[in-house]
Amino acid sequence: MSTQRSVGFAPLLIKYSTGRPLRAGWPVWRSALILGLGLTVGFISFQYAIRMLPFGLVLTAFYVGGPMLLVTIEILRSRRWRDLAWPAAGFSGVIVLTPSWEGEINYWGFVVVAVLATNFLVVMKMMSSIKRSEITACMTLARIPTSNW
Repeated sequence: MSTQRSVGFAPLLIKYSTGRPLRAGWPVWRSALILGLGLTVGFISFQYAIRMLPFGLVLTAFYVGGPMLLVTIEILRSRRWRDLAWPAAGFSGVIVLTPSWEGEINYWGFVVVAVLATNFLVVMKMMSSIKRSEITACMTLARIPTSNW
């Protein structure tokens, strides 16, 4: 009975909590499209990366790679070259903590991890540019490309 109640109330909850996302203007749709494509690229690249590299390395690169890339870009913009030692030290720490694996190293996995980190950075920047009043509609629309078919 409780499952039927949950399934019955879920559409009503979605309808009244999203703020009519389909009637949103073009700026919300544009943000949602970019965000949805970014989430899709991130999901696909994560799946490919864990097939090519150890899971711990991919997961660490996902959570550390984007912010580390952001810090590196900001340091390059400010032209304080000595500060580049900190992202280099962080990257070195990730490499040192990564367990060694046997066999050949798949360099395409590192390319996919770089795409994953760049995608994480783009999605973070995109989320910070969305207005607070439009975030619900944007996230609802952005979920459409990543939904299960």
